[in-house]
Amino acid sequence: MISFSLTAKPFISKRANMIEMLSEVAIIFILCTLLCCSDYIPHAVTRNEVGKIFIGIVAVYLFLHISILVFDCIRYLISFFKRKCNKKKMKQINELRAMKLKDAKPSELLTNSTTNEMRKRRPQLLKPVMS
Repeated sequence: MISFSLTAKPFISKRANMIEMLSEVAIIFILCTLLCCSDYIPHAVTRNEVGKIFIGIVAVYLFLHISILVFDCIRYLISFFKRKCNKKKMKQINELRAMKLKDAKPSELLTNSTTNEMRKRRPQLLKPVMS
């Protein structure tokens, strides 16, 4: 499976392919340590040490995957709130345009001067009001 993942790269993103490779390598190490924890190893002390290695591998594997999940959730929340703020700004701009178009004469609607004026005024209109 590792050779397939290395050559075919089944996922679109490079990051997903790397996570898949990490999973494959971790599974191989976990299976090898599980074999060493069985009755094939006669000494209990050796099996105990291999068990500690097994716990360490599983802990690192879980930590990496949970940290990837948390990072993805934080990144999604940041992009979600940015989109929400942009929607509010666009709503304000559209309301200002609608007000401007109500007051405009038909001859003014055909020129670009109204849009140029609105572009100049936009930063002033979007500033928060401090009280």
